[in-house]
Amino acid sequence: MATVLTTENISGARSAISTYRSTCDGIFQSLRNDITSLTGSDFLGDASVGYVDFFDQITPALTTNLTGTEESVTSMLESLLTAVEQMLNPVDPQLGNANKNAANSENN
Repeated sequence: MATVLTTENISGARSAISTYRSTCDGIFQSLRNDITSLTGSDFLGDASVGYVDFFDQITPALTTNLTGTEESVTSMLESLLTAVEQMLNPVDPQLGNANKNAANSENN
């Protein structure tokens, strides 16, 4: 089934990426707060330190690599949308009009 991609579709996708980024950032912050609270006073010792170390090691995957502003999954999606959006717009509208007019003048 053929579909037509529009700039509205791209705007919707950009909005969805922004919502996804904000949601992930909020969940990450909540998780960080829970871990800080858990390891602050009730959970002490080597196990606690190991838990915090593990969280620190996976933090880049949950932030920089997923929703960061450069080289993250969401940034790559935004770049892809920019490229697609540029393909939707004519590169040279004047040339396009000249070609349309040339085709019409030959048929007359």
